[in-house]
This record gives sequence, structure tokens and C-alpha cells, in this order.
Amino acid sequence: MHRPTPILALPRLAAFAALVATLLVVPAAFAQTDAERAAALVEEATQFFHEEDYAEAAIRFQEAFNLDPDPVLMFNIARAHQEMGDLPAALDYFADAASMNPDGPVGGAARERIGDIERILRDQGYDPDVVTSADYVPRGDLSILPSPEYADVFIDGEYAGSGATTVERLDAGVYEVRISAEGHYPLTADVEVRGGGTEIRNFTLQARTSLDEYVPPTPGYVSIIAPIPGMDVLIDGEPWRQTPVDAAGLAPGSYVITVRHPDWTTFTTNLQVASGQEARVYARVEPTGDSGGGGISRSGVGTGLIVGGGAALITGGAFGVLALDSASDYRNDPTNPDRADVRDRARSQALVADISIGVGAGLLVAGIVLKALDGGGEEDPGTRWRDQLVLSPTVGPRRAGVSLGARW
Repeated sequence: MHRPTPILALPRLAAFAALVATLLVVPAAFAQTDAERAAALVEEATQFFHEEDYAEAAIRFQEAFNLDPDPVLMFNIARAHQEMGDLPAALDYFADAASMNPDGPVGGAARERIGDIERILRDQGYDPDVVTSADYVPRGDLSILPSPEYADVFIDGEYAGSGATTVERLDAGVYEVRISAEGHYPLTADVEVRGGGTEIRNFTLQARTSLDEYVPPTPGYVSIIAPIPGMDVLIDGEPWRQTPVDAAGLAPGSYVITVRHPDWTTFTTNLQVASGQEARVYARVEPTGDSGGGGISRSGVGTGLIVGGGAALITGGAFGVLALDSASDYRNDPTNPDRADVRDRARSQALVADISIGVGAGLLVAGIVLKALDGGGEEDPGTRWRDQLVLSPTVGPRRAGVSLGARW
């Protein structure tokens, strides 16, 4: 089961914003033809990535890397292969990115990804040191929780167990699950197993009340909206999924839905699922304040980031003026014997200006977002725009950014 990356805690988010901002560098004034071509390829790759065409994105990132061997591009190649589900290939590319930037932010981020992928591979029964793309098939677990508890469980026609049944390390794909019990109508449903996770499904059988011909019920659908991804969702006290839940199939019936997270209050509600209809649940929860980093609020961190971003922008502007002056000296004095030194000084000043402006912009954006997330108001969580915000980074060979998305 694919689980989206949870929003980072405040101290980690501040550090992450600084890391992303460090990668922000606008195109250099003295860019060469290969660098310009690489930048165009990165634009194409980013578009394919956003369209979830990860295979094409990987090809474009690789072509850009061949022209401009930047560790950020190698990191993005690895990301594309990870999204395609080719974890062995992603592992190799992340290792290359880490070796290219061992002490820098790209190397640190790559090593974190390597640890996550190695854990997933081991959980699926693979040895990360020897597995290759040719012999890797994503695997996941399937847990069936039937009611009544003595019901028999069949998966793709094969008997899997009686009562609560878990089958581990199934190849990713769709399986036919059939539940049967004496005195009840049988129930059949298709369940998708995704690599690297556990799919937990609850099934309630309908008791036989007549000898009429039985027509299997059409499943209903449940969507659960919460302030952050990664919150645990329980059905009748049993683990089910993590937020966000989008139109997940569920057998018709009455359920107790619980949404919980260690840093948020717990939300519980009774839900009636009707055949063929979608029920939407808005988890009304509030931060507990237990993980606020010693009482530091989002607004406080945001203010600090905005102040730091402003200082970085001022520094960038100062160096930009110096760079323009040096460039003017270089152009206006062709007979100067130290002209090459003047040119190099102009380039260095321009680079410092670019980095400072990029850092300032990144910190400023992160600070504004944090202060927005900490805004007041008592609207319904289903309509509060800040509860649906998703902050995600985008990186390229000489630039990076932060994208802000929302759902209603």
C-alpha cells in the first residue's frame, strides 16, 4: 500500500526549507550551449514527472545529466525509477548521487532514500545487496478481517485461512477475495495489493433470511480527508489505511471510523456505507502541541524564515550590484592587463548573488507557508484550505523550487 510522505515536524521542515533553498541557483550569466540544452531537457523531464510519466522523465533527466553531470540530476533520475517501482535501479542511482555529493545536501537526501528503499526491499524478502531490476517484483501483504470471525477466506480460489487471515509477500496485483460462512451469503471482491505495504480489508457477510436468489451487494466507497497525510485510519478498531483515503471500496454496512495520530487529537465517528454510493468523512482534529519543538509555533518558525530570507535577499542584491560594476569594468577597459581577474571576480560575485537570492526566496516562501498554516479560524475542516495544503520540492541542475498544492 503506497503511503504518501507525511508533512515534516516543524524543526525538520525548517531544515528542509533551508536545504531546498540551498539548491536554488538561477541560470548563470555565462551559461554554455550544453548547459542551456540540459536546462531545456530538465523542463521536459519535470513536465513528464508531473504527468506521472516517470519513464519519459527518467530518459530526459539522463540526457540532461549526460550534458551537465550534476548530482541533483542523478538524484532526480533515481526518483523517477523509484516512482516507477524499480527499487533496485533507484537504489543504484541514489548511491551514485550520494557519491557525487558526499558532504552536501544532495548526498544526505540520497542516503535517506537509500535507507528507506533497503528497508522496503528487506520487508518484501529481497536482499538489497544482490537484487536486480530483472528479478525484482514488488510485493505486499494482504490482511482479511471477516465478520463473522469464523468465515473462510479464499484468495484467487485458494483457501487462505479461517477468520482474520494475513498473506505476506504477495506479488503486486489484483486478487479475487471470496468470504463464505455457514448461514451467510458469500461475498466476493477484487482487492489490489501494492508493493511495499499491507492492504487491510474488512468484510461483513449478510445473514441468510430467505431462500431467494442471492444478489451480491455492490460495494460502497469511502473518502477520508484529514489535515495531514499519514494519519492512521481504523475501522471498528482495526487498522485499515492511512490518510488521505480517496474513494476506497468498502462493503455496505455500519462502521466506526477512527482517525488518529500521535501529534493530533483523535477523531471517531459512526459511518453508514451504502451500496454504490460514496461517503465522505472530514476528520476534525487539532494539533496536541506535544511535538512543537519545545513550544515553538509554526508562526514563530515562519517569522524566523521570513527574516532570514529577507536578509539573504538583501545580501544577494548587494553582490548583484558588485557583479554589475565588475562586469562594466570588464567591458569598458579591454586594455586592462588584469582583465581576466576582473571577469572572474564578476562571475564569482554573480554566483554569490544568485545563491543568496535563491536562498532568500526559498526561506521567504517557506516562512509565508508556515504562517499561513498557523492561521486561525474555526471553519469546518472539510472547507479549511490550509488543511489540504501540500508542500513539495522541485529541483533541477541549477535551480530548485517549492510547489504548493491544495485540494477541496
